[in-house]
Amino acid sequence: MSRNFVVLEKAGLEQTPVRRPEAPVRPRRTHAALIERLFQGPSVLAIIGTTAQGPDHVCAELAAELGERNRRVLIVPVGNLLHMNPVVAPDEASFTPAGSPNVWRWPVSGAQRIEFFKPRRVDAPGNWLEVIRNSFDTVLLSCPPLDRSPGVAEVAAMAGRAVLVAEAGQTGKQQLRTMQSSLQLRGVALLGSILIQGSNRHAD
Repeated sequence: MSRNFVVLEKAGLEQTPVRRPEAPVRPRRTHAALIERLFQGPSVLAIIGTTAQGPDHVCAELAAELGERNRRVLIVPVGNLLHMNPVVAPDEASFTPAGSPNVWRWPVSGAQRIEFFKPRRVDAPGNWLEVIRNSFDTVLLSCPPLDRSPGVAEVAAMAGRAVLVAEAGQTGKQQLRTMQSSLQLRGVALLGSILIQGSNRHAD
């Protein structure tokens, strides 16, 4: 089961997403333009939610489609990452399959391990993001709302690019503008937004 969502251009941030799409929109048909625009080469992108669950769902959908295109994708739940103290660079035993081909998640609990993941470079220097970029084609940072989780904006700034996830009927114009301003102050390029039709679900 999957929630519907549509991709909005950056101009869509100036509108209040209060109405639901008149008809269900199948996610697979709406992802193509976004993927072509954002994921042509190796990339890191912050998917920032205005509600708690939105970014995880969008990351899973985007990662599944990228995986089908034979791209190695890592989803990073930033809420989990912020609970790590200190944040240490992962190794090949740190990643867990995310349920779709070529898609993994990190960080995960210590009980979850993947046996067959082979990093491209095990000696990559630098911080955790630099390390995982050497082993994946795409890194999706699944970020909770900026105003609810201190530190999220700083992690998003490491990506340098972001997309906001808005919930139809729940996300207001002022919330979007506040998040947009917070990201711009940190030098994050806001590329657009994704509107989730939150309450209606359908089978893929």
